[in-house]
Amino acid sequence: MPPRAIFARCRGVTALLAVALLTLPAPVAAQSDALEIGGDLFLSGTGPVVDAARDVFAVGFSSVLSGNVAEDSHAVGFSVEVDADTDGDVYATGGTVSVRGSAGSDLTVSGFSVRTHPSSTTAENARLTGASVIVGGPVGGALVATGGDVTLNAAIGGDAYISAARITFGPEASVGGELIYATSEPMDVPASVADPARVRFERVEFDNMMSGREDWDWPERPEMEIGPGAIFGALAATIGSFLLVGAIFLAFAPNLVSRMRKGIVARPGATALSGLIGLSMLFGSVPILAMTLIGIPLVPIAILAILIVWFLGYVLGAYALGMGVARAMGVGEDPSIMLRLAVLAATALVAAVLNFIPFLGWLANFAIVILGVGAMTYVLFERLLPNAISEGPA
Repeated sequence: MPPRAIFARCRGVTALLAVALLTLPAPVAAQSDALEIGGDLFLSGTGPVVDAARDVFAVGFSSVLSGNVAEDSHAVGFSVEVDADTDGDVYATGGTVSVRGSAGSDLTVSGFSVRTHPSSTTAENARLTGASVIVGGPVGGALVATGGDVTLNAAIGGDAYISAARITFGPEASVGGELIYATSEPMDVPASVADPARVRFERVEFDNMMSGREDWDWPERPEMEIGPGAIFGALAATIGSFLLVGAIFLAFAPNLVSRMRKGIVARPGATALSGLIGLSMLFGSVPILAMTLIGIPLVPIAILAILIVWFLGYVLGAYALGMGVARAMGVGEDPSIMLRLAVLAATALVAAVLNFIPFLGWLANFAIVILGVGAMTYVLFERLLPNAISEGPA
């Protein structure tokens, strides 16, 4: 079994959810380098060198956190660099995560590419997961490292659990406690890493997940021919779903829809940035939940939430753009619901046709989703922290 660190505290999940709720619309505060609320510091993108007395939350496309943090550090983004020295816990997730700062307590990191450098000393436990994980910073407590390719090149004071398709030990690697490595085949662990009496192997099949199932009677895929009828049916179903969702929200929440639509028109750049950050939070929650025993059952819920938010953002973004064009063509300030739905249907049709344009069509549809998701995250931020930002346009 993995060491107790994998079952211990799940504060990383709670902390990163707090980031998702509180810092999604960080672009709103772009006029300042940082936003301080209740002693906590919120940064967007490459923030200033901080000297924080409490927690720090950093989020952005390229999120860089440097300086000193008295309590906990939280960083989220597509590219994350944690250079700050933190007295408490450090939580980070992103596409690529690089940690150079020290952690006075625990270190929890998830990403596609994860690396801790020799300067990133962790006083207690470290939990790292990613497609590629390089452990270059010493850990005073236990280590849990999982991924496709894990390299250990640092001293671990306690137990270590490493699970990967490929495991590599560097010249600086050493484990003071029990070393448990899980992979497809046993390997020779150098005695300089751990005494053989403290090394245990667990077999995990990474490449042959379907081995032993060749004799199963798999159902044959039916012959399908995609013709004009199938294309028309898919198009009709897409537009129909747009109209159904649009009719529900326009009938029961017209003021909310109007507010989000006007927000997209008034601040398209900030809205798009908020949408990208919001989606990164949702996608980042999946590997974070998967890291913990308690969070694993919530992974399907997180994936479902991503699909729902994506679809609602698509509908809202299409509606906002369609109404913007309609207003430019002379449609009044308060058209009927039927006219609004007609505009939504026309926009959905145009968006569907754009999909037939290679690459550019996908970019256009993705931009629509980002605008819709950004408008929703902006409204969420306003409701959670009504005094943190000024009111948007009416």
